[in-house]
Amino acid sequence: MKTFLKIFAAVLVVTTFFIFFGGHLLFTSSNPYLTGVFCVLVLSVLIYTFWCLSEKIDQLEKRLDALEQSSRENP
Repeated sequence: MKTFLKIFAAVLVVTTFFIFFGGHLLFTSSNPYLTGVFCVLVLSVLIYTFWCLSEKIDQLEKRLDALEQSSRENP
């Protein structure tokens, strides 16, 4: 959960700067900051999902290396 909150905060800061410096022209809503927070939430969920998948891939690589080492030692 801490990782998600860190990602959310980072994306929120970047998006706020984007909206402040002219990005609000892309949004047709009356409140571009509310639309920006929604975009931040969607982006944060996507980034967090890929982050978790990356960690699982790293764990699987370690397990695969350990299995390869044990198969080399025990022919």
